[in-house]
Amino acid sequence: MKMLYKQRTDLVLTNTLSLDKELRSIGLDPNRLEKKLHLPEFPSELHITANKKLPADIATRIRQSLKAIKASGQYQALLNKWQLTLSAY
Repeated sequence: MKMLYKQRTDLVLTNTLSLDKELRSIGLDPNRLEKKLHLPEFPSELHITANKKLPADIATRIRQSLKAIKASGQYQALLNKWQLTLSAY
């Protein structure tokens, strides 16, 4: 985003659900942006990435925790709260 504000890039594709808050948190004025394109099929999945050196036991615990969150209904509640749907991947 900072490169956009410095005019070093012309376009950024992003999910706009929390964009204003994110921009303000890094000191950027969201009013300077202009929406140019709406992509209704733009993916809204969330992903976790980690360093290749992440210990296998921690990766396993993260996967298990995500499964538990999904099984408890918390995951779906968050999707509903933010009006997100899972794409068919």
